Amino acid sequence: MLGKKLGVRIAFFSITIPIQLYAGTWEMVGFGSRGSAMAGAMAGLADDSGAIYYNAAGLTAGPDAKVAVGYVFSPFNLKFNGEEVDAENISGLNIGAVGAIPMGPPLEDKLFVGLGVFVPTQHFFNATFYPQTEPHFVRFQNAGQKFSFDFALAYKPVPFFSLAAGANFFINYLATTTIETSPLQGAVDRRVVNDTPAEVAPIAGVLFNPGESFPKWRRWRVGASYRDASEMETAIPFQADFAGALLDVDIRGITFFEPARAALGVSYRLLDRLTIATQADYVFWSDFPSDALSLTFEGIEVVVPQTPEFDDKIVGRIGLEYPLLQSGDVHFTLRGGYAFDPSPVPPQTGETNLLDGDRQIFASGFGFKFLEAIGENPLSMDLFFQYHLLDSVTTSKDSTVSVANPGAAGIESEGNFYSFGISFVIRI
Repeated sequence: MLGKKLGVRIAFFSITIPIQLYAGTWEMVGFGSRGSAMAGAMAGLADDSGAIYYNAAGLTAGPDAKVAVGYVFSPFNLKFNGEEVDAENISGLNIGAVGAIPMGPPLEDKLFVGLGVFVPTQHFFNATFYPQTEPHFVRFQNAGQKFSFDFALAYKPVPFFSLAAGANFFINYLATTTIETSPLQGAVDRRVVNDTPAEVAPIAGVLFNPGESFPKWRRWRVGASYRDASEMETAIPFQADFAGALLDVDIRGITFFEPARAALGVSYRLLDRLTIATQADYVFWSDFPSDALSLTFEGIEVVVPQTPEFDDKIVGRIGLEYPLLQSGDVHFTLRGGYAFDPSPVPPQTGETNLLDGDRQIFASGFGFKFLEAIGENPLSMDLFFQYHLLDSVTTSKDSTVSVANPGAAGIESEGNFYSFGISFVIRI
């Protein structure tokens, strides 16, 4: 997919800067195949390396260290007015590790650490800035192309309660360009400075596992987690020297935005076999900024993107897990789940054409556990499949909208996409 060219004209000198950045919100389909197979309903259940994403307090599940490696792939099928919209597939690696920090009394088996990394396999970083009038799926188009690193510490002061705190680290991007030119001599000198500062988004979680101390409540687990918003900004300030006059131009925009979310999850083990997990996420979409570029010329804002005014939403999730076979050294587990993710995007009756729709997520998967795969160390292999269905949305524009607007004749959007992956977890 080719990036769009952004042109700025200064006096008699025309500057064209080719920018190949791909934009969109970043929302992982999940971390690890177990959680993905249960539609992400893991805040009250996560007890493996996937807890670093779902609820870091679950890192305290046991003293044994665990290492996980997984792969996820998602091809998109998104349409605007019946025509397919170009959307880059998500492809990436999930790598996680969790274990107790070796400590003597009184912190023995009470302090845990977890690491999680998402590595996109197609681009280390990419984003596209769309003009506000260009129709595009604001939450999904070219999403997921961002390197991300999670780190958390978890503490288990008493057997039935854990708490955790950490951060999601990601790389921001800044390019500074100085352009000097002489129209008479035709000489052009360029200097480019790239800076990649690290950005930090806090994460936190708590987990109640009353069965550890109160046998009557052994079937219940309750967890809550919070992930702060993560935002990446691309800034391209440059200065042009034209006949001795220095002209300042600043082009910038938000390349990725993942809203803050708070989750509350409850799991219940029915008849010591079937585990039912439910979860509600409150997503702070109202903080979503515009994904269009702003332009400042000599300190004057020439192009100011319109704030999209998204609404906060609650996402509901339910997941099931059933150990179908527990015989000998091999255990086989079935999983399934469903989530409803309402769209935060308001009706596009004005000049903007931000496409979206309520999303239903249907998930399934299974896991194998080999109790003595590598010596006496057990190995788990988990697979998942998700089908994401976007509701069809039809919108009519206000009469004040220009006939040149791509959505002036009306907007109809719909789409679906798949996600599937595999994970391997070894207990050391």
